[in-house]
Amino acid sequence: MGKKLIFNVLGVMTGTSMDGIDISLIKTNGTNYVKILSEKSYIFNKNYQNILKKLILNKPKNTNKIKEYFIKKNSYVTNIIGKNIIKFINKNNINKKKIDLISISGQTVYHNPEKKISIQLGDGERISKKLQLKTISNLRDNDIKNGGQGAPIGSYYHKFLIQKFKKKVIIVNLGGIANFSTVVSKKLLSSDIGPANCLSDDLCNYFFNKKFDNDGNY
Repeated sequence: MGKKLIFNVLGVMTGTSMDGIDISLIKTNGTNYVKILSEKSYIFNKNYQNILKKLILNKPKNTNKIKEYFIKKNSYVTNIIGKNIIKFINKNNINKKKIDLISISGQTVYHNPEKKISIQLGDGERISKKLQLKTISNLRDNDIKNGGQGAPIGSYYHKFLIQKFKKKVIIVNLGGIANFSTVVSKKLLSSDIGPANCLSDDLCNYFFNKKFDNDGNY
């Protein structure tokens, strides 16, 4: 990237709730400056959700075979992510030449930090070749190898937000899995703390044939 200080980054993220994909184009220096240029959420249809849920449900019990098992569906998920990125770029009339890099936090299908395994589908290398843009992916492995929970990116964005407050702050993120972030003596502390929307989403799907509990109606 040379000596450039401000980057145009296209961030792409899916969550454990499997409800959709979030795409955001931002300007950032990677530490204390962020400006959102465009952002959009694309909802996954129920058929896609069911395919992923069946894939997870039928995974092998032998952890040594899990990576090989999930990699077979990587192309399918990568194509969905790639199509939504292209849709986002075209819809917002974004000049690809002005995008410095794409960062992808793919679809989590297996997460076991104790055994140092976390699998996210979404092939960054294939998307990079397709769009001819530098792409960063597989964001979890290095964090897990160094004793983390495997989701470092959200924590550092939380730290960026916390620094804007003068008081002590704890951010609790209720995604598919709940996690918290806080700063104590200038040190970032962050961890998963238990299930959140993944349970209520599954219950609504099972009992009411709904993707989620809109406004707590159920």
